[in-house]
Amino acid sequence: MLPYREDVRSKKVKRMGDGMRLSRREFLQSVALAGALPAPLKSALALPDSCWLEVLIPFIVQDPSRGYSSEIVLPSGAFAGKQGYRQPDGFSEYEILGYGPGGKPLSTGRFEIPPMHTTVVRLSDLYASQSVLGAARVRMRPRLGGLAHFTDLFSAAFVRWNMGAGYSYVHGYPDPPQLKSGDYISILSMPRASGNSFLSVFNPNPSETQARIEIFSAQGRRLSQAQTPLAAFESRIFDVRKRRFVPEVAQVWEDGAASGRMSEATVVVSSPKGRPKVFFFFLNGDGQKRFSCEHPVLQGGFQTQASQASPFSSEGQFQAQAMVFTPLFFFGFASRGLTLDSRAYLGAGRPVEDPQWLHPFLSGRDGRVYWSSQHDQEFARQVGAQAHQGVLRLSPHQLQVIDSRKLPLTDAFAGGLGVACRPVTNHTLMKIEIAVREWQAVTYSHFRPGGSSSRSLLKIEERQGLASDYIISGIHVEGQDQAWKRDALLSVMNIEFDGGNGSPVLELFGKHGFVARRSLPQLPALACRFYWASDLFPQARSQEGPFSIRLMDTSAVSIIAAVHFDFQRRQLAVDHGSDRFSTYLNYSC
Repeated sequence: MLPYREDVRSKKVKRMGDGMRLSRREFLQSVALAGALPAPLKSALALPDSCWLEVLIPFIVQDPSRGYSSEIVLPSGAFAGKQGYRQPDGFSEYEILGYGPGGKPLSTGRFEIPPMHTTVVRLSDLYASQSVLGAARVRMRPRLGGLAHFTDLFSAAFVRWNMGAGYSYVHGYPDPPQLKSGDYISILSMPRASGNSFLSVFNPNPSETQARIEIFSAQGRRLSQAQTPLAAFESRIFDVRKRRFVPEVAQVWEDGAASGRMSEATVVVSSPKGRPKVFFFFLNGDGQKRFSCEHPVLQGGFQTQASQASPFSSEGQFQAQAMVFTPLFFFGFASRGLTLDSRAYLGAGRPVEDPQWLHPFLSGRDGRVYWSSQHDQEFARQVGAQAHQGVLRLSPHQLQVIDSRKLPLTDAFAGGLGVACRPVTNHTLMKIEIAVREWQAVTYSHFRPGGSSSRSLLKIEERQGLASDYIISGIHVEGQDQAWKRDALLSVMNIEFDGGNGSPVLELFGKHGFVARRSLPQLPALACRFYWASDLFPQARSQEGPFSIRLMDTSAVSIIAAVHFDFQRRQLAVDHGSDRFSTYLNYSC
């Protein structure tokens, strides 16, 4: 008998029609992933002393009079090996550098945190009760054996905001030396936004720059443009509905006249050629003082090349060059009295080649493919001119919506959404939105890289043979059956496109470090399963969060994500998860 409940399944699960349900072998006849495992990559060199790297948090706020507060969550996940967190004298150093209006520096917070001791730093701990509206940089370096620098900047620091009745949660964005210079743009595939939505645009550099904001329709047509100067370390609030900058976030957040929703779009934020780059966070309100947050992706100053090449082989097989995945796709999935649906926003951004080809498909708990655009006779009618031979054909700045309620799913579904891509694109351009019917609440995040991108990490020596070493954070478990206050729905997916079974193991960590370990059943290739954190780790109910969870797998590349549920606030948030070594090779000192 398993030491916890079986993976979560909806109360009304029924099999899809046999006409669409495909075995993995049948699906692989229509899609091929080009390229084998990359050549071995050298590990980062061990230095006599580790060095500092940093991430950006373009929006922080504290206003006791309005009930606005922020906190930064530090999982301290940098260590070498399977159990490097047990080093008795190891720790990571953190510095939190805040900036107020006009880029004015605030006091710096400094911390030493043992590995995997999930630590919360509230803005009130740093700045007492003073009002703050600005941004922050978080610097970190490991002080334990075997590491030259931090291993993963995407899970190095998280920010959680509480704004009245609303909250949201997202990770900081890497800003290593490799991204300090060069002509970069920040680009976001924006889901449907409410009138209470805004951008917080941040200049993370010690010299002034200019920010230009362009918004494009889903068809790629530019709708508006605005610009503003930004002093060193200055951030400004941009009202998405009114398409202008405003001095106070409350002007957007508490605007009772901002009703209705805006269509999905692409947002591009850039600076003049040769000037320091800018970055931003997008906070999407829902008109009920609830909101969710997402970050863009930095893209370099390359020029998109026109391509006439067909993405199909002579036999009609789609020749993919990359794969991206989300383990969070739902249709009518019912659990804990909640019903979940999903909507995906697949964006081209600034593609390497025009057109960008995308082939979406769904896989379930058994690894079977439950839907594929190439096998859906209604797909072309749903997406119109962007469909070509059963796949998506997107030009720059275009995006397409895949709505679970419009797919041929005969009843409840919970699983993973994969997208085969040609040419290679960035996973952050693909967004996933999750909605709770009973709460009329939504949140969203983005996809994770698969294929050669995920496999390239396997050669890092400090992993000690782990095919997967993922981390999620911000887990809270409060309450009990029929009276839950907070919990997290965990999704575990084997993203091996043509590989074998995975053997995932989860570890739970709290503010004092290691708490518990659980082994999960074998996970077939492309299989995606769901578990409540409270079922896997009942001991978390009696301890104070937040917790971090680590996924290890020696057999297959697997990923984990978490949907955080606050049953009292009737809100949800997402942590898409990140490999603990995802930036170790590319982002160094």
